[in-house]
Amino acid sequence: MKGPITTVAAILTDGDEISLRILLTRRSVPSFKGKWCLPGGHINELETARDAISREVREETGVAFEPAFFHCFDEILPAHSHHHVLLVFEGKAIGEPTKSQEVDEFRWLTISEALELDLAFRNREVLEAYSSWLQTRAKEGLLAEYAGLRGEIARRIGIRWQIEAFTLVFSTGFFAVAFANQAANQNVSELLLIMVPCFVALLAGIWAHNNSRIGELGNFIEKEIEPKCIGLQWERSLRKRLGASKYHIRTRAKWFSLLVFYLSCAFIPLAAMAQGKLKVSLLSHVVLAVNLVALVLIFWIIQFGRAPQEGRGLSNGRA
Repeated sequence: MKGPITTVAAILTDGDEISLRILLTRRSVPSFKGKWCLPGGHINELETARDAISREVREETGVAFEPAFFHCFDEILPAHSHHHVLLVFEGKAIGEPTKSQEVDEFRWLTISEALELDLAFRNREVLEAYSSWLQTRAKEGLLAEYAGLRGEIARRIGIRWQIEAFTLVFSTGFFAVAFANQAANQNVSELLLIMVPCFVALLAGIWAHNNSRIGELGNFIEKEIEPKCIGLQWERSLRKRLGASKYHIRTRAKWFSLLVFYLSCAFIPLAAMAQGKLKVSLLSHVVLAVNLVALVLIFWIIQFGRAPQEGRGLSNGRA
């Protein structure tokens, strides 16, 4: 048995990671004639491994690809006097494969389908390692996405609380201005009183938008990421615990937010009217009408413009 000899092989892929297929060829020459294998072969004198695999793939299948090094394997097969150091490259195939002198058939297969065939050399070991590598890479990608989504949820929860705090500060400031005008025996501007409920309703809409996005992100984490990563179960456990609560935290948070917006929208203008600081006029009736519409709109936004029913564990304001 001679050796070791350095050889190359290619894992040619087609499709994305969800529907990934690889190209296998059936050998028409010794050794392992009639068995399936990855395209590849020997390295010529003064030829780099990358140039060698590009040439072998082109000669055997007619396709081109950009080789990226995957791994090296020891191919020691005493029964075949075979001792090779195999350098495996992977990459997306460019073009349609064709038969050649060394290949009498080719197939696009999933890795699981390929492992069911009678494979030549140590190609089974190569494909098993490649499958494991893909799973590891996919899990790392999911964990990175999980971290990013959790960060986005935390950011949006912060924005939601900031909106409520700003609304309270804004309404308190307006309240102070209104009573400063009262001390100076001046009437409160009707136009300002019209603008206040409109502005508060706008803040409620922004709050509801963030609340909805938080629920959608939590739903995606629970349904698409946690089942694929063993050990990640925060969203599911939180939802289960909150669902078992007699007084749902999410419901209490929703009504608290509704109270904040209601007080900010309604209390100051109605207080000003009750103290006779608004002239009885058509504009004063418009102020009342605008406030009532804003109250209804805010209630609808908070109550019905909410997050999806499923996977809203994080929408209660806890990260």
